[in-house]
Amino acid sequence: MRDPYTVLGVPKSVSEKDLKTAYRKLAKAHHPDQNQDDPKAHAKFAEVSSAYEFLTDKDKRAAYDRGEIDADGNPRFAGFGRGGGGARPGSPGAGGFSAEDILKEFMSGFGGQPRGAPRGGGSTGWDPFTGSSSSGGFRPAPPRRTCGAMT
Repeated sequence: MRDPYTVLGVPKSVSEKDLKTAYRKLAKAHHPDQNQDDPKAHAKFAEVSSAYEFLTDKDKRAAYDRGEIDADGNPRFAGFGRGGGGARPGSPGAGGFSAEDILKEFMSGFGGQPRGAPRGGGSTGWDPFTGSSSSGGFRPAPPRRTCGAMT
């Protein structure tokens, strides 16, 4: 559904009385019995009725005004565009970044590739996904003995 305020032609600050007045005016104008020769009258009437029903529910109206739900009553999630869902694994998401890029940037502060160093080619940084440096020099630390037990 479109924005219910737009459908009814009222501002977001509309009072309950003015909301009811706007609804009655539009419902009468678009009622299918009054417009038997207009095939779109039923759809317009249904949209007006739905918008009015939505805005008269105080909880839904408040949640919509705060941006928590859309005009259909479905929750909105921060960071996702229309249609919900994020990027597929391994593909760049919003802004052209993938999870791998973000993790590599984060891990660069822990002895990995220095910030601002060129990627690929002559890089000798540590790759957090393979556990080795690109020069092949990664060697895990030998196991430590503590109280006779391996850890």
